[in-house]
Amino acid sequence: MEKISIQRKATIADTELQFDLVAMGLNYMVPGSYLIKNFTDGDIYVGFVSDREKMSLIPAETAQVFSGTMLEGNILYILPTETSDKGVEVQCLR
Repeated sequence: MEKISIQRKATIADTELQFDLVAMGLNYMVPGSYLIKNFTDGDIYVGFVSDREKMSLIPAETAQVFSGTMLEGNILYILPTETSDKGVEVQCLR
């Protein structure tokens, strides 16, 4: 039975979060898919680079599958627009 790999973090408005994908069992240059859940009351921006202009937008109270290959490093960046104790959740789908 395969272990489910999930990371959840509370958010602070306009404070970037970093999710370590190697800790979730993925390696550099390997394609992966992730279910990103936005439990906040505001939008979040998601990407493999820390640049809002190059990030995908996920609206409040929704979830989206995010796929891609890490070209540098092993971090998935999330930039929330609202503070929330529930925050965001990243689940590795492979």
